[in-house]
Amino acid sequence: MKPLICAILSCSIWVWDAARAEVIDGTFNSPALGVSKTYRVYLPTDYSSSDYRYPVIYLLHGWGVTERYWIDQLALAETADAIRLQAIIVMPDGDRSFYSNSLAEIDYETCLSESAPRQNKEEPRKEFCVRKANYETYIVADLIDHIDREFRTHARRGGRGISGESAGGFGAMQLAMRNKDVFGSVAVHSAFLSLLYDGPRPYTPGVVKNRSFIEPEKMNPAAVEVFGRDIARWRAHDPVSLVETLAPDELRIYFDCGMQDEYGFYDEARYFDEQLKLRAIPHRFEAVEGKHEDALWKERIKHSLLFHAQSFREAGFLPQ
Repeated sequence: MKPLICAILSCSIWVWDAARAEVIDGTFNSPALGVSKTYRVYLPTDYSSSDYRYPVIYLLHGWGVTERYWIDQLALAETADAIRLQAIIVMPDGDRSFYSNSLAEIDYETCLSESAPRQNKEEPRKEFCVRKANYETYIVADLIDHIDREFRTHARRGGRGISGESAGGFGAMQLAMRNKDVFGSVAVHSAFLSLLYDGPRPYTPGVVKNRSFIEPEKMNPAAVEVFGRDIARWRAHDPVSLVETLAPDELRIYFDCGMQDEYGFYDEARYFDEQLKLRAIPHRFEAVEGKHEDALWKERIKHSLLFHAQSFREAGFLPQ
């Protein structure tokens, strides 16, 4: 490994010599979380030999894994190389979050001392525990600012996309819809796209029932910790509810989901698709064979990368 020096912010970075891709591990301080966080970066094959600036894709992982997941388990670098992606991919450590600013009370010292952690058991406590759970601010402010300072990026919304799978897919979609001045494109896999969906299952067009109030005993406890009991706060982070805030062509949107998704996320994806169509919001939805599993995401990730690349071209940040 060869060390690099960060001149702008206090951080540490290591680089592997790789035949095809340059993959970097870095660390930076996040005021939003009150701790230092790690990330991985995929650099285009000609990054080190050119002086070009590149568009950036922020890639969010789901629950139970870390920023290492994309490279180690889903062969992201090989996929990006195969399609000759001319973009930087940033993979932050998202812990077990919804990538939202949380209402949950944080006990940092207790988290550090857990001998049998309840969440992300494979992740060292010092990498998992935070002092504040402001994950939206962490991504949208702290991380993007750091990346734009440390790498040759196109620091404009048209040159910035966001993606993710499962909980990371939810995070990516709601972050893009809440921060349209930051991201120009969003592409997600197997995400839960309706926080308040209450049936029917299977999905039936035109007859969906949404929750009108929060019943904590019937909701995901982790989501209740993050969003609280005020339904207005849930709607403010709910992709289906956020459709009302979109204007046509304001955000380029792609999403796919396995039709056999065992968590019911395919129902939510179809409902999200319906709501986008009702408001005439251009988007791409692909229903595919498969469950909620690594094999599906490993195959589908090239589609989201290509979607972002096309978005960057149309915005003038990649050559046609």
